[in-house]
Amino acid sequence: MGEVIDLMQKESRPGTAVNYLNSSRSFAAYLTCLGRKDVPLRMVDAELLAGYQDWLLSEGRSGNTIACHMRHLRSFNIRAALIASGCNAIKKHCLSLVMLVRLS
Repeated sequence: MGEVIDLMQKESRPGTAVNYLNSSRSFAAYLTCLGRKDVPLRMVDAELLAGYQDWLLSEGRSGNTIACHMRHLRSFNIRAALIASGCNAIKKHCLSLVMLVRLS
């Protein structure tokens, strides 16, 4: 988690770093409610995210807030997968279809 946020700071994108940090903290709070400390990236699936969305609704979060958290988590997970695959520099809008296929 820290690698992605550090990368955003290095790319002079502090707003993105803060958004990722806030969304990851919210997701961590959800995992704590499930009695789980951490979840490997490969274990984040539709069922887990649907539960997270339901939890956010039960916590009184608005639809817009939920959409923002989900979008941040999606972007964060893509960037984390790219870092794990050995990509050092990640620029916005540079994901090719070939790279996405390799990651899946």
